[in-house]
Amino acid sequence: CEVNNDYLAGEASEAKEEREVLGLRPAGDPRINRRANKWMHFIKEKQMEQKMEIQLLIRTHGKDHIKTAPEHWEAIMARGKKQEKEINNKFLAEVDQTFEDGAVECCYWACKKPDDEKLLRCAGCGINKYCSKEHQRLDWSWEHKGECQMQLPDFIKDEIEQDRLKCKNGDYNIDRS
Repeated sequence: CEVNNDYLAGEASEAKEEREVLGLRPAGDPRINRRANKWMHFIKEKQMEQKMEIQLLIRTHGKDHIKTAPEHWEAIMARGKKQEKEINNKFLAEVDQTFEDGAVECCYWACKKPDDEKLLRCAGCGINKYCSKEHQRLDWSWEHKGECQMQLPDFIKDEIEQDRLKCKNGDYNIDRS
């Protein structure tokens, strides 16, 4: 059985056309775009494989396969979770490497020059970057206000940072009890 990825090329062009219709900028740094396209194709392929595996399970054990063959369903779900962790680890490593290689872009969605040379950091979180104060102000009202850690108490920021470091090191067990 061979996987056919031809459908992905159509999705990429559809996404590009949709961005144009909505008046959205193309994504910024080409290094980020290349990685995003690579991972989009890879993830779509893995999703298709899992759908095919579930369809096979339905054909062999019926629509009630969760009740009639729970061990098969649990095995598929366990493989999916393991695979998701592996994909996340590889993806996050590539994202880190992309930014270490100097990739940058303005976080405001409508920026026409997203990979500007000098970017300003958000004073609250220090994560989001903007090519101008105006774009920072617009992004604050559009999106960043709800996600900026500036609004959070220090103990929560510390927990978030600890969780981020644990996940980066492959430990996905976040215990809040």
